[in-house]
Amino acid sequence: MFFPDSLPRLTVQKSSFFLILLIVGAIVWAHSSDPFVRKNFSIAKSKVEGIAVIPAVASRKIVDFKSKVSKLPVTVYAHDAGASWLTDGDNLRTLAELGMAAVTFDYDATNASKFANEFSAVLDWVGRQEWADTNCIVWIGLGLGAQNTFQFLLNHPEKNPQAYVLVSGGSFNILPSVYPPSLLPRHVLLVCGEADNILSRGKADPITRFFGPNAVLKFIPGAPPSLGSDEVEVMRLIGEWCKAKLTPEHPLPEFPRPHSRPFLVCISPAFIWLGYCAYRRRGSGAAQTKHSLTKWDIRFIVATAVFTILAISDTALHEITPQMEINKTTLRIARDDLLTPEWVEDFETLAAEPIWNGQRLQTLLTHVELSHYTVFNLINWKLDDKTYRQFVLSPVLDMKSHELNWRRELWESFWPRVRHENSTEAAANIVVRFLRERVTIAPSYSKQAGVESVWANHIANLDDFEVVYTAALRSVGVPARLNASRETEFWTGSTWKRAPCPLATTWVD
Repeated sequence: MFFPDSLPRLTVQKSSFFLILLIVGAIVWAHSSDPFVRKNFSIAKSKVEGIAVIPAVASRKIVDFKSKVSKLPVTVYAHDAGASWLTDGDNLRTLAELGMAAVTFDYDATNASKFANEFSAVLDWVGRQEWADTNCIVWIGLGLGAQNTFQFLLNHPEKNPQAYVLVSGGSFNILPSVYPPSLLPRHVLLVCGEADNILSRGKADPITRFFGPNAVLKFIPGAPPSLGSDEVEVMRLIGEWCKAKLTPEHPLPEFPRPHSRPFLVCISPAFIWLGYCAYRRRGSGAAQTKHSLTKWDIRFIVATAVFTILAISDTALHEITPQMEINKTTLRIARDDLLTPEWVEDFETLAAEPIWNGQRLQTLLTHVELSHYTVFNLINWKLDDKTYRQFVLSPVLDMKSHELNWRRELWESFWPRVRHENSTEAAANIVVRFLRERVTIAPSYSKQAGVESVWANHIANLDDFEVVYTAALRSVGVPARLNASRETEFWTGSTWKRAPCPLATTWVD
């Protein structure tokens, strides 16, 4: 046999190149699935660093920062003391999800006099960006950021934004006695926690009057000055208000719609390279020794073929059958080959429901598997069988909803957030907070097909919001139902109770 000295080294090189192609393909796929473009920036003259998060909205997709793109409304966010642009991710994402570019930056929190130069440099940088609509800019200041931006507003009226938001910004004791209304932003929103002892209702009145009739004051019930766990939900409400004021012709959020490339297509160059290498090696002319097969060789080949056929058949049974529509045949296969013994009773309960016409078997199996696993292995509260099967296991929410394949996506989104809770009420509070962070409530929005559509579109009318709220509770093992008024109720363990409401339906007029 002839083995060139370079063969081991060449094989390692080819293997390394194959892995590199795989990694690059995975990165390309992940990038195409990302609904945002992120641009870090640094302004040397003012020693300012920050980041811009740009949404990939389908109607005006941003490919890169050198191509000609449609302009977007911009939110410039000044965080509170102790934060940084590295920790502003949740707030920036929340704003960018609504169809606006979100910009934040770091400033010297110990030197208010330097803020003017730093903030001015950021505004100038934004004004030079091709994606920024300079006629649709809002400033959002939180805590110290609110105080600093307010002072900048008074000193630099030539740079005033179209809208301005102050969140927990202190008492603002020193206000100009005379200030031309024409120099103020057209739209102003003031937000603070109800438990804020600095900016109480009484102390908020002077600054509200200062901004005039266009100013809106919102108090968050029970929230501390920093807003605590309500911060992202409040930022969602602020973002919806900003979007409506900046683009009144298109007041509803424009959610990012990335055009994701198929994963197999992205990694296919790696396997094309592998096949090419195998072809070249086969045709390289290397000496090959022919020899006859022994009986053991034949037995090994036959055994390998048998086990390969069995493996393919088993894979097809477990992967292809669940993708088929539900009928007598697929239900029989599921009973005989796909169910574990503890799932049988739940499976029969759901299979008897007259709701599965046109549905895939996988949908039914997912409801059975995740419901049983969550209730009997994960949750920290107890449920009786009747309550479990009727108000957790069942995917039927109301007679108007025709989408049933919602459980896995909701479970993956909500369960990590409630896994440590010990009561259904505590879990319900977390569920409604995260749901409102994720879904905009637009009372006049049209009726949608069901939970899957609402979750994918990130927007719902009041009726649809209650439906998806009920589904989200059931997905994490909280018994839930819609009452006669179509409001979500949950089971406390002894009685049915109205589920917690979000902080606000909407702040948009």
